Amino acid sequence: MKSFAATCFFIQVFLTALCLLNSSDDRSDEPETAPSQKVQAGMPSDPQITPEAAALYRNLKQFVGQGVLFGHQETLAYGVNWKGHEFDSDIYKVCGDFPSVFGWDLGEGSSEDLNIDEVPFDQMRTWIRRVYEKNGINTISWHMRNPATGNHCWDTTAAVERILPGGDLHSQYLAALNRAAAFLNIQGPKGEPIPIILRFFHEHNGHWFWWSAKSCSVEQFIQLWRFTVDYFRQEKQMHQFLYCYSPDAVKTYKEYLERYPGDDYVDVLGMDNYRLFKTARTHSSAVGNLEILADLAAEKGKIAALTETGANLIPDPTWFTQVLLRALQANEKTRQIVWVCLWRNGNPKHFFAPYPGHRSEENFIQFYEDPFTVFLSDLPAMYR
Repeated sequence: MKSFAATCFFIQVFLTALCLLNSSDDRSDEPETAPSQKVQAGMPSDPQITPEAAALYRNLKQFVGQGVLFGHQETLAYGVNWKGHEFDSDIYKVCGDFPSVFGWDLGEGSSEDLNIDEVPFDQMRTWIRRVYEKNGINTISWHMRNPATGNHCWDTTAAVERILPGGDLHSQYLAALNRAAAFLNIQGPKGEPIPIILRFFHEHNGHWFWWSAKSCSVEQFIQLWRFTVDYFRQEKQMHQFLYCYSPDAVKTYKEYLERYPGDDYVDVLGMDNYRLFKTARTHSSAVGNLEILADLAAEKGKIAALTETGANLIPDPTWFTQVLLRALQANEKTRQIVWVCLWRNGNPKHFFAPYPGHRSEENFIQFYEDPFTVFLSDLPAMYR
C-alpha cells in the first residue's frame, strides 16, 4: 500500500501543485493580500536560500494533497521508559519505521549543556545530522527563557519591547541569537549547511508565553520576528532555514493573520492545536481550523502544517485513525496539510505517541499503513 501511494504521488504531484497555486476563496474577514506578496507566492521567503533548503521547500510542497508527513517531537532522544539510545524511537518500536519529521527544541534546561527537556545539545546536533543524512526533516522550536527575568518561557513578564533595538536588554537578546546561530550551524557530509525549519515564538496568540498576545503588542511581535529573521540572514549569513509561523487554534482567518510578519519572513503556515484534536467530538471545529490553514497556504503559496497536536496519554485507542487521520482526510482542503507533528513521549504520564504495549498500538499501525501517511522510508530525495 505504501509503495503504491508513493507511485501515485510522483505521477500526480506536478498537476496538483499547479492547481493549488491558483486556488482561492472569498473570505470577508481576511485582509486583502498585497500585490508584492502575490508575486512571491510559491517561492521560499529567502532570496539567497541554499540549494538544499530550496530543494526541501520544493519537495515539501509536492506533498500537498498527496500525503501527510508524520512527525514526533524529540523522538530519538527518549521514549516511555528509555532514554539516550543511539538512534531509536517509540515510533520505530511500534511500526518498524521512523517519523519523517523530527522535532527538537532550543530552550535552555537545567544547565547550558542541556535543553529544556534535558536533551544534551551536543547529542542533539549529532541526531540532527543523522536525520539529514537519512533524508529526514528537522524542525526546531525555541522555548526561550524570559530575558527580563531569567525564568522559564511561561513567565509572562513583559520582555519583547526591552529586547528590541534600543531596549535595555537588546544586547542580551543578541547574545542569545549568537548562541543559537552557533548551534544551528550544522554541516552535512559535503560541508553544506543542513536545512532546518525554525519555529520560534509559537502559540503567540495565547497568553502563556512571554512573547504572546498578553505580553506584547502586535507591532512589537512583528518587529521581533522580522529582526530575528534578518539577524540570521544578514548578520550571520545563514540561509539554510525555512521559517514557520504557528499560532494556537483560531476561530477566523483574521485572527490567524493578526501577527503575521509578512510573506518575506515566513515559509510555513503552521498551527499548534491540541484542544480541537483531543476527541472526535470536536471534529468539525478541527476540520475548520485545518481549512483555514489550507486556504491561506494555497493563496500565499506557502506550506501548511499541523505543527503540534496530540492527546496526552492517548485515552482513545482509535485516536490515530478516528480523530487525527479522519480530520486530515476530511476533504480536499484538509488533505493539503503537509505534515503533522505529535508532541513528545516524556514519561509514562506524559506521552502523545504510542509505545510497545500501549492499547493504541494496533490503531497506530493502521495509521502507519494508510497510503496517505508518510514516514521516513516513504520519502523521496528531499534535498535535491
